[in-house]
Amino acid sequence: MKKLLRTTMIALLLSTLYIGSAFAQPLDSVQMPQETLSVKLNDTLLDFDVDPIIVNDRAMVPMRGIFEYLGAQVYWYPETREVVGYRDNNYIKLQINNETYYKNGNSDTLDSPPIIISGRTLVPVRVIAESLDMNVDWDAVSRTVTITYP
Repeated sequence: MKKLLRTTMIALLLSTLYIGSAFAQPLDSVQMPQETLSVKLNDTLLDFDVDPIIVNDRAMVPMRGIFEYLGAQVYWYPETREVVGYRDNNYIKLQINNETYYKNGNSDTLDSPPIIISGRTLVPVRVIAESLDMNVDWDAVSRTVTITYP
């Protein structure tokens, strides 16, 4: 009887550990929203290879995509998981899951740090556009971010 009880307890413990690990999410994963989000540059609707999403009430877009649309260069450093974008005399540096970012060497804090989804780094679009001296508006009804040059 003791042997049966011990075997049952071990089996229960192992199954609990297995089930718990099945629900664990990787650090970089984010649950995808159900509603779509659009991004416009002036009057042009932008198309990304990974859909923009809302995280912590912030519109997140693929870093490479938004920088290329804005005419900037973007570099990815896998060893430090950092992404750096350059345009004119401005640069911005962000790191995955880090709330601190740098604009032209000065640090500031993000409400929603960069994340990776489907192999793409997503960043808060407002921070990127405003760092490059552009204006950003949000239309909650149409769920559209509009970036314009001042």
